[in-house]
Amino acid sequence: MNKTDLMQLGEKIQQTRKEKKITLENIADQTKINIEFLKSMEQGRFDFLPDLYVRNFLKLYVRQLGQDSSAFLDEYDDIVHKDEPKIQTVTDEDLKNFKPPKQLRSQISNIIEKIKPYIRQMNVLWLILGAIIVVLVVYSLVQNQDNQQIIRAGTTGTSLVEIKNNPVAAPQVVKQDFFRHSQDLNLELTALERTWLTISIDNSSAREHVFDYGMKYSWQAKERFNLLIGNGSGIRLSLNGKDLGPLGNPGEVVRIDVTEDGVGVRNNSL
Repeated sequence: MNKTDLMQLGEKIQQTRKEKKITLENIADQTKINIEFLKSMEQGRFDFLPDLYVRNFLKLYVRQLGQDSSAFLDEYDDIVHKDEPKIQTVTDEDLKNFKPPKQLRSQISNIIEKIKPYIRQMNVLWLILGAIIVVLVVYSLVQNQDNQQIIRAGTTGTSLVEIKNNPVAAPQVVKQDFFRHSQDLNLELTALERTWLTISIDNSSAREHVFDYGMKYSWQAKERFNLLIGNGSGIRLSLNGKDLGPLGNPGEVVRIDVTEDGVGVRNNSL
C-alpha cells in the first residue's frame, strides 16, 4: 500500500470539496458520516475502519460532492489492492467456449466407463421394484374383493351366503341346494339390518339364511314363497320388480306368504 498515493487521493477529495464550497459539517450532516472519518480521508488515512466500511464512506462522500464515485473507488482499489491478485470475471461466453484439457476429458471418459455397470444395475433394480409394486397392487385388489360380503346364486341352483369381516357375530357359511323352479315369480331381497330368515319355495323344505346390511339376494318360484323373518324391519322385498312395502316392526318375527297376489301374513307368532 502506497501511503503517498493515498495522501494524493485525500488531497484530491479535499480540493474538490473546496472548489464546490462545501463544508465538512455539511457533508457529515447529509451523509451521517462522522466528521472525524471525513477528515481522515482528506488526510489520506483510510485505515480507520475495515475496508468494506471505508469504501462505502468514500462512495457516499464523493457522491455528495457531485462526482463519479466509481472513478474514485477504482483509484482507491488500485492503491490499496494493487499487490493483491485480481479476480478474473468469467462470462457466459467464456463458459460456452471453454474446452477442458485433453487429460481432463480422458479422466471424465474413464469415470463414465467405470460407472456404466452401476447405471445398468440401477435400471434393473428400478424394473424389479416396479414389478414388485404392480404385484402388491394386484394382490391388494384381490384381497379387497375377497373381503367383501358376497352373495352369489349359481346357475345350478346352488345359493351361497358368505359373511366376512364380522368377527363378532359372523354366521357360519350356509350352502344350500335348491331345486330350480320355473321363473314365473321372482322374489328379490335387500337387507336393511342384520337379520335371519327361513324360506320355503313352492312348499319345498325350508332353508335358513342370515343377511347383513346391504346384502341382496333373489329366488324364483312357480306359485309361492313361505318366509319366516326374524326382524320384520330388517329386510325389503320386491316381487317381479314391485316393492312389497314394510313387513313388520323392528325385532318382530314375521311369517308371510308371497304369491302373485302379493304378501299375505299368516301368523306373526312362532
